[in-house]
Amino acid sequence: MPNPAELASRAERAANQLRDWLIEGPAQQADGGVAGVVDASGGCRYVYGEITGYYLHWLAQARSVDPQRRRERAARALTWVEAHYHQALAPTRLTRDSGNDDWRNAAQFLFDLAMLAGGLAQATRAGLIAPDANRMGALANAFDHFVVDGQLRACLWLQPERAPLPRWSTAGGPFLAKAASRALMAEALFPFASAFSSACRNTLQAVNMLGVNSGIGMLHPTLYAMEGAVADHTANEAALRRWLATMLALQDTADGSLPETPGVVGAKRSDVMAQALRLGATLDLADHVPEAAAALSGLASALIARVRDNGIAFDPAREPDESNVWCAMFAEQALRAHAARLRGAPVPFAADEIV
Repeated sequence: MPNPAELASRAERAANQLRDWLIEGPAQQADGGVAGVVDASGGCRYVYGEITGYYLHWLAQARSVDPQRRRERAARALTWVEAHYHQALAPTRLTRDSGNDDWRNAAQFLFDLAMLAGGLAQATRAGLIAPDANRMGALANAFDHFVVDGQLRACLWLQPERAPLPRWSTAGGPFLAKAASRALMAEALFPFASAFSSACRNTLQAVNMLGVNSGIGMLHPTLYAMEGAVADHTANEAALRRWLATMLALQDTADGSLPETPGVVGAKRSDVMAQALRLGATLDLADHVPEAAAALSGLASALIARVRDNGIAFDPAREPDESNVWCAMFAEQALRAHAARLRGAPVPFAADEIV
């Protein structure tokens, strides 16, 4: 295992690189919307609400950034939201090159809208913006449509002549705990019906009861479930630690990566690695499960190796020339948190500030 002090310094430097790219690079577009992916020239493939919400959430806790710069960036994002969520909901992804032909534009997703609402709420709480819900009417009115028989539904499919594509994001499941937690953050901004708020709380309660007994499916949505649970003040942290330790046992010790899905050869995703590392720091996993310390440091080393001046790739082996914006935000938080833990310091953001 690498020297903790040295690894902490490397992790902090890499986090600072990502922070600077997120603030000064092409992640936020001229109109205020935030890209999902940018190419080697800085060109944007698509902008969408989920990532703009993440960016607002990230700005709210990015305390090492100049406050005026944070307010400027947040104000631009708010302008974009007001332009695209006033009269009607924007398409899920606003593509820049070939129209809005992404399959995701056949639906509206609760998760995406909740990330946007949660980001607005966190940026408001941080004093970066002062949004007016009346200028985001379509967003404010959307959430009550995502409840069926007292349960949250993952998406509203907009093409009744076709069945929804069989994806985890359309089927629903424990990952909606993150959507529930972010939506509840925004209760002060948006007038949710009691049925929606109750469905959010029921979702969080159900995930908190699952813990390690739910098993490990695709890691990305499983980690979303854990992120939602840890933001809930009633979370069973002991169960979440067992759940995360089970996941870390899947690590490829040769390169420090985690699989996309257990037992399946697939992408070695930077977002998955960052999510696991960030949760490990938030849950203080190494102190409670000492054997996890090496796995967490392996994740940190692997992420550091992927960081460059223009951000971080989703999977460098598959998309070497692209920079992924949500991976950059996740990794910035993860590496900063891991550096703090290695130094015996607290994580520099609260559990509900996880992007």
